[in-house]
Amino acid sequence: MKRALAVFGALGLVGCFLPVMVGGESVFDLRHFDVVRVILMFAAFGFPLLFGLQPGPSTIGAALTGLGCFGYLVAKFRLGLWDLLIDGDAGGKLIAIAATAGLLASVAALARSRAFARVT
Repeated sequence: MKRALAVFGALGLVGCFLPVMVGGESVFDLRHFDVVRVILMFAAFGFPLLFGLQPGPSTIGAALTGLGCFGYLVAKFRLGLWDLLIDGDAGGKLIAIAATAGLLASVAALARSRAFARVT
């Protein structure tokens, strides 16, 4: 499950550099207008990528990091994810798929973790 977090984080980062909407602008191109939101989006895809590439068995830390980061993205876009998926260009589709599937993979990784099983 940890590798899935890394894959969805990488897909989201690639999507940030591809055109998001029909106008041809990428998230990276918007850094001149709102640098804080662009950095937060890069971090939200980058942290699960880094935690997913760490050697060793799956940890609860990777699952919680993915849950927080992908959860932030889903909460940030809300129903805009559906618009990105339907009306967006290649980058928008990758961002929507990566955020949604990454959140689901994080929940699954948290459910499968041994520390979570001991608590419940």
